[in-house]
Amino acid sequence: MNIWLISMIVVTLIIVGLAVFMAIRVRKRRETPNYRGWFYIGICWILLGIATKNPFFYIMSAAFVIIRLANKDKWREEKTWADLSPAEKKLKIILISVSVVLLITSVVFLSAIRLLFKIKMLPRIMQIIRFVTFDFYSCNSYIRVIRG
Repeated sequence: MNIWLISMIVVTLIIVGLAVFMAIRVRKRRETPNYRGWFYIGICWILLGIATKNPFFYIMSAAFVIIRLANKDKWREEKTWADLSPAEKKLKIILISVSVVLLITSVVFLSAIRLLFKIKMLPRIMQIIRFVTFDFYSCNSYIRVIRG
């Protein structure tokens, strides 16, 4: 048998097994879905759809928002900061700090790339990287790129 066919069968069985496990687990718990979370996912997907101009994200975000509007009375009450335990407070502070650092890093990185395009340096850097990686053992191409 083909190795890809065997791999696909194994992956399919794993996915089906996980789906059955999750279905049994949800039935035992009888936990209501977090509609507030679905609403936040819908808002994020609207922004993602705008950024990527992908209609799939618009449709899915509309579905999440419609589910939210249909079940607004079933929203769970969120804990306030005073209700959180010290461990939960510490975890939230760490997550917020990491998110802010990642956001600032991505803005700086994208600004640097924009600046390099503006001064027409990034295509030159990419050309050097391409020659060095693809033609690593030949010094002639590297020297040719640097001299222009």
